[in-house]
Amino acid sequence: MTNPNRIKRPQQQQNVQEDYYKAYISVPVILMCLILCLGVGSYVYFANFSIPHIVAVIIIFILLLCFFRVELYYDGDTIYLRYGIGLIERCVSVNEIEGLDIVSNRYLSTWLFVPSSKLVIKIFIRGGGTVIIPTDEAKQCAEIIDTKFR
Repeated sequence: MTNPNRIKRPQQQQNVQEDYYKAYISVPVILMCLILCLGVGSYVYFANFSIPHIVAVIIIFILLLCFFRVELYYDGDTIYLRYGIGLIERCVSVNEIEGLDIVSNRYLSTWLFVPSSKLVIKIFIRGGGTVIIPTDEAKQCAEIIDTKFR
């Protein structure tokens, strides 16, 4: 027997599904920012306390927040690349894609986030321009994107 005063949880929508989602944390970026912060911080502590040094530490910390990870999200219509806490975002609509290719990981921007990956996705946009997608599952991700824009 059910209690008539019991509050029912709202039903979640069953048809909402992510086609692809991956998040990568950049260990090289984090280590570089920590080393810079420790270097500037120790200089401030041992040498002299000045405002420019404090500003430098704050700028390094903001850069760390902006680039410490990358999120790759594909919802079937748009590919989203969000960096850090989401202040920097790149969106590519499926309608803008002219083609895509799986290439070797020789780009610094992708190596910082996925250093173990040998392959990345290179998307060619109509009207010129390319977007490099950092992922360790390049073939699987390319198949998902390729089936949608053809």
